[in-house]
Amino acid sequence: MGSLRGIFPTYSFLMENLEIAFAYRTPPKRGMSRTKNAHLLVHFYAGLRNFAAVPVPVWVELREAIGTVRARLQVIQEPPFIKVRHHMEVLM
Repeated sequence: MGSLRGIFPTYSFLMENLEIAFAYRTPPKRGMSRTKNAHLLVHFYAGLRNFAAVPVPVWVELREAIGTVRARLQVIQEPPFIKVRHHMEVLM
């Protein structure tokens, strides 16, 4: 497998910063339909452990989320020739 030493001298490196921002907001409600928005159906189990567990379904609906994902890509000389550092912030 080749090396990037001939392309990039040892004192220089190539770095790229990427940032992706996203936002989600539900449209105004029309009626009682809950299935059109982002949602989760979570099952909690109440009762004795490994003996008598009763599932309790809980509907969780996502109304608004705002977030940012940042990534720094760096070209390096060793395979796989790229190093990734990332950071994610989400506000709900």
